[in-house]
Amino acid sequence: MTETASPFNFTGVFANIKDLTGNFTAMSLQYSTTSTNASQNANGSASYFVVGHPTMNGTVLTEVNITITGSSSSGTTNTSALVWFDSLGNVTQAVISGQTISGAQASFAGFLIYPFVIFFSYQNSFLGNATVFQYFHNAGTATETIGSVSMPVTTYQASNVVEGNATVQSATIRIGQIPGTNLHLTVEIDGQGYSTKNTGTESFMFKVLNLTKA
Repeated sequence: MTETASPFNFTGVFANIKDLTGNFTAMSLQYSTTSTNASQNANGSASYFVVGHPTMNGTVLTEVNITITGSSSSGTTNTSALVWFDSLGNVTQAVISGQTISGAQASFAGFLIYPFVIFFSYQNSFLGNATVFQYFHNAGTATETIGSVSMPVTTYQASNVVEGNATVQSATIRIGQIPGTNLHLTVEIDGQGYSTKNTGTESFMFKVLNLTKA
């Protein structure tokens, strides 16, 4: 699997949608972002379940049903689609609202996994930077059940983290260890902060609501 760079002594932290679909047959994620700049406000959910692994043109693909719902300043979204990924996690084909897109146009279906991409972006900002992570402290570990997966989840918290133009006033990241493996999954990220490039504060929250292990 592809691992995010991390100061943890972890064997691996999931870093992209390909790794998720290879290890979990289903997942749902809730997210929200709020800002004094109303154009940046958004909230919703994203979920997927693996349909199968068909062979197309001699290539084994992963067929995934993805659903995203949400609202933002630009309107509301309620989309369900079938997406086929290759072994590198690239979208090779998609069926959206009954329309099939493939070839060079298939990349336009990437918006369907955007909530997961942003989730990983926040994760990597914290876990992939040892300078940032030194501000976090271990707030304890407890067993939690998410969907059909029961696992130990460790909570890390930090305050007043300064990195570049951004100051994170408070942040929490919760990481679970997948049973029977040395792999780890970020199950929640939330925080509040501001940037010297913007006025006011911004907050964000991403949380895994459901999991089914492959």
